[in-house]
Amino acid sequence: KGEFPRSKVTVLPVLCNHCWKAPCVKACPVEPKAMYKTDDGLTMHNDERCIGCQSCQDACPYSAVDVEKEKADYSVISFNEEHFYPAYSRDGRWLAYTRAGDESGIYRKLADGSGSAERISPPGFDSALTESWTPDGSMVAFTNVATTTDVYLMKIGEPPELFEANASAPVISPDGRWIAYSSPGSGVSSVFVRPLQGEGKWQVSPGLGGYARWSADGSELFYISIDVPGRPLMRVEVTSGTSFRSGPPTELIPDVVSRFTTVTAPLHNWDVSPDGQGFLMVEFDRDESARIRIEFILNWAPNR
Repeated sequence: KGEFPRSKVTVLPVLCNHCWKAPCVKACPVEPKAMYKTDDGLTMHNDERCIGCQSCQDACPYSAVDVEKEKADYSVISFNEEHFYPAYSRDGRWLAYTRAGDESGIYRKLADGSGSAERISPPGFDSALTESWTPDGSMVAFTNVATTTDVYLMKIGEPPELFEANASAPVISPDGRWIAYSSPGSGVSSVFVRPLQGEGKWQVSPGLGGYARWSADGSELFYISIDVPGRPLMRVEVTSGTSFRSGPPTELIPDVVSRFTTVTAPLHNWDVSPDGQGFLMVEFDRDESARIRIEFILNWAPNR
């Protein structure tokens, strides 16, 4: 509103408004429709019927009109489903995620939103939590939460294989040779590294730690120390050849727990930037009084 140059723009993010005569339902070209209305008026999406044409996004008056991959503001991968814990393949082509409720398990779908979702985990893994991919996209590492919390490796199209019992939060190294994880799988834990194939096991965190992440070049491991006040973010230099070696941990961020959420066992909720110089974390809501302020006092004079 207003006139240039004194104009104001307000941007409001909106969710589905469940329109009475929903344009997305009318635009859906398949029969029976992937976009449909329930008897109680909700607008829903059936992932199995969807052909990925994105006509619904084009028709929606509240969505981004431009849905081209290189230009889109966002893309909806799944609608109105209990889908959690997404994990991109290294090339960005696929997105694996956990589906709860009916037909629960691990699914994968093309990351551009096209096509239908494909279930890749067999029955019996209803609480499998997706975590990490190998560089070639042929294998997924996940945590299975059942009577115990265990780490599994699963080649696409093959049954999962137990990798480490009583462990969680697996992350595969950028070269696909090593896997870092937390053990035990719940409660207090430490960070360990094992090769995906072969023998060997190394403890990376001298004390308690978890939620490990690799740098993009595989030369560093980062983790959260959980036996030190403030739960600092730690950095460890690693060398991998015929064997694995790690240096002593150094502290990067001294007090993580007071500002960011980190307790998400057995999963991660933070990540490392590609250059290893930044970190993406979920920050707590802060009271206005907790913000740092600089106050200026004008027209003051000393008492005489």
